[in-house]
Amino acid sequence: ANKDYEKEHVTPYIYRNPQIFRINEIKAPRELHAPDIRITLDTEEDYVLLCAVFDYLYSKNKYFDAYDIVNLFKEKPWLKLINKKVVQKKIFNTLEEELKEAIKVLNLQDLKKARDFLKKNLLG
Repeated sequence: ANKDYEKEHVTPYIYRNPQIFRINEIKAPRELHAPDIRITLDTEEDYVLLCAVFDYLYSKNKYFDAYDIVNLFKEKPWLKLINKKVVQKKIFNTLEEELKEAIKVLNLQDLKKARDFLKKNLLG
């Protein structure tokens, strides 16, 4: 990895070098499909959410699993609000793709004037 973003997050480097790495896609069972749940640790909000999940589940079962996590979010959907405004970093191939994502981020932050300016002046 030579580029800064490849050093911070190794996944882009792995995907761009399939001749070096064997890549497989494993799909979760249907009952675990929950794309609206963000379970990762990149921000303070993510940490708060993980602490809440741990607090709810660990005392009942030290070896809780993905099923327990998905069920917890079904029982307590408000947990999703903790890191709802966190946007996963992405790598874009074009300026247009990046601008479209910027508009989504501006919208999440209620920065409507900047969002509308980008829509009108840069995306037409």
